[in-house]
Amino acid sequence: MSEKQGIYEITNNEGMICYVDTATKGKKTYGKDWVDICESTLSGKILRAEISKYQYRTHEGKPIDDKPTGFVVKINGEIEAFLPFTLCSRFREADMNYDGETVALMVESFDPNSLSIIVREITITDQDIDIALVNEALDLIGQAYENGKYIRGTIVAEKKKWADSEIDRKRAGYLVTINGIEAFLPAALSYYPYGIDIAHIIGTNIIASVVEINVDRMTITLSMKSPYENLILIKPVPQMNKLTTGLVTQVTPYNVYILLPQNVMGIIPRYMYPGIEHNDLLKLTGSLINCIPFRVKNWDESNQDLCMLVSFAPERNI
Repeated sequence: MSEKQGIYEITNNEGMICYVDTATKGKKTYGKDWVDICESTLSGKILRAEISKYQYRTHEGKPIDDKPTGFVVKINGEIEAFLPFTLCSRFREADMNYDGETVALMVESFDPNSLSIIVREITITDQDIDIALVNEALDLIGQAYENGKYIRGTIVAEKKKWADSEIDRKRAGYLVTINGIEAFLPAALSYYPYGIDIAHIIGTNIIASVVEINVDRMTITLSMKSPYENLILIKPVPQMNKLTTGLVTQVTPYNVYILLPQNVMGIIPRYMYPGIEHNDLLKLTGSLINCIPFRVKNWDESNQDLCMLVSFAPERNI
C-alpha cells in the first residue's frame, strides 16, 4: 500500500522496516496526528507542540536524579514525545516553568514498535506559529539551497559575537526571518557598512542565497554576495542617463547609497525626494532597485573610485 492510503514504511530502532497504519480505525496509530508524525519522520515536516513537563532519568518508572534531561512535549496537543535538551534550538534554564510553551519541531526518530518519539526543536522567529507557512518556507529554503536560487527574507535582529563583556561584543551578523524560519546572515556576507545603526535595517527585506543548511545544529546561513555578483556584477559599467540596477546598502538622512555594477558606488541625494518619508527609504536597504545615473561624482581610469549621482527609475514603488 502507498502512503496516500495511509500506510507508511518506517525503519525502527533495530533497522527493520515497519508499516505504520494511520488509516484503519482502532489502530493505535490511526488519525492525522500520526500522519504528521510519519511525514515528519520521512520528509522533515515541521510540527506544532506544547511543552508538557520536564523529563528525568528513570528506573522502574521513578526518577533516579533531580536533574531533567529534556521536556515531554505534546504534538498537536495529543501525542507525547521527548525533546532532549541537546536537541533544543535555544537555551532554557533548568529551574524555570515552561509548561504550555509552544514549540516548532520535527521528528528526530520514531520507533513504530514502542511508539516512542524523539523530536528536535526548530528555531522560529514568531511563537504564534503558523505551521503551514513554516513548512512552505522550509520547502522554499531547501529548493533555493539545492538549485542555487535566491530567497527573500526580512532582517529582525542583530547577532553579536560572544564576549565576557557586553561592551566588547561585536556584531557577528543579522538574524533573518523567512516566513517564520530563522536564518543567519553573517556580517561578512552582507553589504551593510560596518557599524550601521541596526535600527536602520530592522524590518528591511533582502535577497540572499542559502549557502549552508546544518541539519545537526538546525542552522541556515545566508549570503547577500551571490545575488549581487550574479545579478549585478556581470552587468557593464553604468552609463550616463541609462537604466541600471543596484543594491541599496545604506540610507542616511542625507543620501541613499547604492552598489552599482562593477563595484561602482551610486548616491541618490536625499534632497531630490522631499516627498518620500525617511522610513520608507530605510525599507529599501538590502533591496535591488532600478536607477539612472545622471552625473559622475568621482572617476579614475581603473573604475576603482568611480562614484555616480543617480536618481530612482520612474517606475519606483516607494
